[in-house]
Order: sequence, then structure tokens, then C-alpha cells
Amino acid sequence: MNALAALAVGLSGVAPSDGIRNAVQGNPSSIAGLSSEEVDAYLASYVGMHGNPAAPVWLCDITPKTDGKSLTAPLNPLHEPVVWDKYFRQRNQESMMRWQSHQKAAKLISSARSAAIGAEACDWKHYFMHHLYGPSGGEFRISLFPLPTGASGNRCWARVYRNQPALNPQSRYLSLCRTGGRFRFIAKLRQRMQPKVIVCIGACHADDFLRAFEFSNARGTDAILQPADLPVRLQVYTQDNTALVISPAFGGVAGLNSDVLLNAMGRFTAQWLAATDFPSPLEKV
Repeated sequence: MNALAALAVGLSGVAPSDGIRNAVQGNPSSIAGLSSEEVDAYLASYVGMHGNPAAPVWLCDITPKTDGKSLTAPLNPLHEPVVWDKYFRQRNQESMMRWQSHQKAAKLISSARSAAIGAEACDWKHYFMHHLYGPSGGEFRISLFPLPTGASGNRCWARVYRNQPALNPQSRYLSLCRTGGRFRFIAKLRQRMQPKVIVCIGACHADDFLRAFEFSNARGTDAILQPADLPVRLQVYTQDNTALVISPAFGGVAGLNSDVLLNAMGRFTAQWLAATDFPSPLEKV
């Protein structure tokens, strides 16, 4: 089997786009022979990215939320991100309400949109079902390390990719993303598209966020998000007319674990946005 058609990869817990609909099916643990060059070329593409790269708001997390099983997609670089157009939504209508991380993104973005345009808060479920990650929408999402790690973490990784020397141990794969084409692709995309604000999800991974977007030399400041009793610390960096905000994860005791915090994070994000950044009025797409 051609190695380029062999490795199976999940994309952030959602069904593949039309561009990779014809993916091969297989178990990557039984496939060997992928070179570091092949993997690097694949990672230096839109794999693990959703929505509109020209959007004013980018969201970035560390890894996609998949279980590492029944993975699909050929190891061909993706020349465009996955978009949630009407066909995607029709195919995944029943599954979408189980995608908790993306629902939280919709809550944040819908709050940011409402604050930016000075309108009443739009219903996040409507935004999620009809607008999130749309082809001409207001947001774009990136996973820095796009191959799924699985619910069992390193143990699952070692099992799934055990015959892939370019990916094992997992630290080798992470290093390949950082020093190879993955982070360079993300940095060049950021420089070309110039988003207004990048919300990075997961404060413990601040160094990777700063490195991937080439903000390592930017000066940072702290901000406190406190819509209720417990304050949440944010780190804010600015460079090249783009703000990069590092927030806690979407969940956990110290994370953005409530609608109140997600809505507040949206309003905080809106300070870098304008009414013209979002399609209005909201029509079904």
C-alpha cells in the first residue's frame, strides 16, 4: 500500500469535508514506512483547521478532540480547511450537538459578535447550527498538533502509531510540528491573513502558542476576567496589528467552565473587533 494513502488521521472529532470524503479506511498501527518528510509535508497544510482563514477571530487549541480510533484520511497535504457549509451540516446534524468543544466556541463567538455589532445576544445554538466555521464566517480554528492523541493519551498514541517511526515516540512527533513545517505554515498563514485576534485555549501551553504564531518576542500583559466571583487570568500579546490572548482551557476547575465565563470571554475578545467583521443580519447558510 502506498504510504501516502495509508495513514489515517481524524480531524477534530468531526466528519471529513468533501475534499477528503474519499479517504481510505485502515488501521495505522498495521502500516509502516512513512518518512519524516512525508509526515512533515502533510502537517504543513490545513490539516486540523476549520472555517475561514480570512476571519477576524482565530481560535487555537493544542490537539483535536478525538478518541484515536477508526481514523480516516489520506496523507496528502490539505490545500483548504474543513468548512461547515450546508452540506456538512446536513451530513452531521445529529452528531453536532455532541461536539462540546465546538459548542463552547460558538458561545464565545456569538457573544463576541453581539458585543462587536452592538446588538442583542444572538442564540449560540443558532450560531452553532448555521454559522460556526462557515466558508465566509467570522472565525477560524486551528489545532497546533493535529493528529489525535486519543482518550488514553500517550498509551493510545503508542498503540495507534506503533509502526510509524516518524511519529514515535510522541515527543518526536511534537518536535516535528514545532521545528518542521507545521509551525512555519501556521506562522506564515497568520502573517498573510492578519487576523484581528487569536484566542489560544490552554494557558499551560503558552510557549507553543507563542512559538507557532511567532509571538515569542512580543511583550505580554495580564488581564483579569471576572464576571462572577472567581477571577480568570488571561495573557495578552500584540504584534503586527494582531492580538493574541491566551486563556484557560474550555473546562476544568480553573477553566472557562460556564456560559457566564464564555460569554465574558466573548465580550473581552470583541474589543479588537468591529461591526463590519461579522455577516449581518444572521441568515442561515
